[in-house]
Amino acid sequence: MPPIGQISLFPYDFAPRDFSFCNGNTVPIFQNQQLFKYLGTAYGGDGSTSFGIPDIDQLAPPNCHYCIAMEGTTGRDYKGYCGETFPLPNNAEAGNVETCDGRRLDIGKYDMLYNLIEFKFGGDYNTGFNLPDLRSWPPTKAYGYRMTVDGISREVFTGELLLLPTNDSIMGLHICNGELLPVQPNPDLFNQIGYRFGGDSKTQKFAVPKLFGPDNFHYYIALRGMSPPRP
Repeated sequence: MPPIGQISLFPYDFAPRDFSFCNGNTVPIFQNQQLFKYLGTAYGGDGSTSFGIPDIDQLAPPNCHYCIAMEGTTGRDYKGYCGETFPLPNNAEAGNVETCDGRRLDIGKYDMLYNLIEFKFGGDYNTGFNLPDLRSWPPTKAYGYRMTVDGISREVFTGELLLLPTNDSIMGLHICNGELLPVQPNPDLFNQIGYRFGGDSKTQKFAVPKLFGPDNFHYYIALRGMSPPRP
């Protein structure tokens, strides 16, 4: 499960169960107490019975949606791909991640992440390397981007989108470059996104989304995994 309050970009026409579209809706505090502790009234609500969630879905690429995790983990190490980057409430508790505010990390302590990004975002070329500074990327209010510092893989939804600071080939993932893929042998992914991003039944090919991230980042799509649960 993701940390509570994590914002994910999904290529579906629905928000998976336990997620909600980031459409600025107000939600009841008593059903979402932990999330309210993180967000307060930064996005609206009366702070007594209700509070608002981020209103950024209109910023999502075509046929994609920003969704917020209404349920999830708290205070536990996040198990993900090394370098996986996502928005999380500023005061959310999560281990195995660091804030993307340009901070410098020790190469010896974070050797796996260093081997992935090296000095893409700066450093002293000796003992320290920098994380990217994503403080200007949405959503900025009450949120900051975190980067996973260690890990190989995690359980994903088929079609889930991951933001990574690399363009390397990663098993089970495909870079979101708009490429046409054959329906066979990718039936699981096709069942989730169909021809939303291009392709046609005549050629029996469908397109993965073409997405752009911050400098030195790329979006990847999961070719297979769990079926995203519908609400």
